[in-house]
Amino acid sequence: MYGVSVEEGGGAGHEARRCVLSKDRFPETTGGDKTTILFDLENQPGALVKVLSLFSSRGLNATMLQSRPSRLDPGAGLWEYTFIAEYLGHIRDQGLAEAYAEVEAGLGTLCKRIRLLGSYPRSSMGEND
Repeated sequence: MYGVSVEEGGGAGHEARRCVLSKDRFPETTGGDKTTILFDLENQPGALVKVLSLFSSRGLNATMLQSRPSRLDPGAGLWEYTFIAEYLGHIRDQGLAEAYAEVEAGLGTLCKRIRLLGSYPRSSMGEND
């Protein structure tokens, strides 16, 4: 896989995830890609639903959503979170690009920060991996 040889197998039923690094931030689309986005919400009712609906209204499938304590503003307290979302598709795909641009345009209204972490080929381990 990716020109890397397997030195030792993990045995039956064991799977391992590998990270593929690239100098190109957004490699060419493969037709089977994922995109990971990080964002910090403004503290207002429904902000998370509003952001996620910008993606779902374009038929984009979220395969992962995680929250982590935010370190964006150290004085914000314990209840501010950074969200990491993973979507099927490439940032160069029209729907994903439009949704990202709309969230980005809402900086200061919906989000304090949005950052595109990258687009990359999906794993071949499973349908949603």
